[in-house]
Amino acid sequence: MRKMTYNARSETIFGKPSFRKSILNNRCIIPATGYFEHHHNADGSKTPYFIHLKDHEIFSIGGIFDKWSNPITNEVIFTFSIITTSANELTGWIHNGGTNSQRKPLILQPDEEQNWLHIGLSQQDIKSIMQPFPAVRMAAYPIKNDFIKKKPGDPSILDAA
Repeated sequence: MRKMTYNARSETIFGKPSFRKSILNNRCIIPATGYFEHHHNADGSKTPYFIHLKDHEIFSIGGIFDKWSNPITNEVIFTFSIITTSANELTGWIHNGGTNSQRKPLILQPDEEQNWLHIGLSQQDIKSIMQPFPAVRMAAYPIKNDFIKKKPGDPSILDAA
């Protein structure tokens, strides 16, 4: 279940039982400095890219959250999902393979952040926010393939390949 709810597609989020309540009532912001995607090369290899915004060091990704109570142990587990939209020109070129190609996280415009968290939004209001972020405001560069093996705080993760 965890793998299936890591991302939530903006186009189907209102119809999925695991997401439809959260999208209306439990929206959240996930702060980020960037994210990673692989480009599938013609020779079958993959090149990882670091994707970020040109004009903001930190930006907001739209998400949803929920909690689940284990009926046997009463343990409460808090979960969240990143909302994805269709890719723009830049991210579509990079994220060109795999089962979820042509997708990217929902990056919120700074003036949308407060509105995103507002409880009373209608389905149409939410849909109007869930749009692809403009490619002209984004940048990306290839990084070394060993980035996944490094510790999260290692600054060399973002070294260009």
